[in-house]
Amino acid sequence: EGTFNVALDVGGNALSLLRQQGRYVKIGTLVHVQAWVTISSLNSQTGSVGMSGLPYAASSPDSGYTSTNTGYSVNLALPVHDSGDNASYSASFSVSVDKNGTTMFIRRQGDNGGGQDQQIAATQLSADGSFMFQFAYTTN
Repeated sequence: EGTFNVALDVGGNALSLLRQQGRYVKIGTLVHVQAWVTISSLNSQTGSVGMSGLPYAASSPDSGYTSTNTGYSVNLALPVHDSGDNASYSASFSVSVDKNGTTMFIRRQGDNGGGQDQQIAATQLSADGSFMFQFAYTTN
């Protein structure tokens, strides 16, 4: 068990983070992580956001994929969509692990328009945005 630092970047250019706390517990090949990220500056970036810093590389077989929806987010510039009941809801997003690596993807979910399962762009975050996530993945 221990801690790790989450990093966000756009094409290798780091976003500035105020909080990047990560904790993990490893039992055998199963790793459970939880993290809290707060952005302090987007550094004028506009492309797709990548996330890295997992304490162990994910396993390589196709069954090694894992993902979760975020449990908490605030002050993000995610688009809203109409759910059909005349109310608008912020599109949720998920965090998924790249197999055989320590990188993660942040993807929009739940938008019936063309936005479903697209990687989140820096312009959809905000300088003071914050989110938390947790999930378990397997390592070799």
